[in-house]
Amino acid sequence: IPERDPAEYEWLRQALAEIKSDYERMENCMGILNNDVKDVDAKEIAMEEVLYFVEDLDNAVDFVKKMKSGKTMLKLIADPDTPPSLREGAANIIGTVTQNNIISQAILLTDGALP
Repeated sequence: IPERDPAEYEWLRQALAEIKSDYERMENCMGILNNDVKDVDAKEIAMEEVLYFVEDLDNAVDFVKKMKSGKTMLKLIADPDTPPSLREGAANIIGTVTQNNIISQAILLTDGALP
């Protein structure tokens, strides 16, 4: 292994320290979605990012179990004042989270997903 400049290792340490986990990125997106600001475009982008992450089963379980964000999605769907694009996004997220995922299904049923 060739000798490297210690500054290169420091750069690598800093770069790796700035990488966020999927959970942290989903939390950031939920912060945008829970914000009272009416920036629909930013919320649509946040929903697309959440949808990407919850395609992974572990992230889907974290989304509804640890973050309890399924409730937020259900509220967005039920609220008639929610813009249609956000209602659609929330429904897509709920569908993805529950697809072939019995844990998420059970949690969302408890949260009132079905009347």
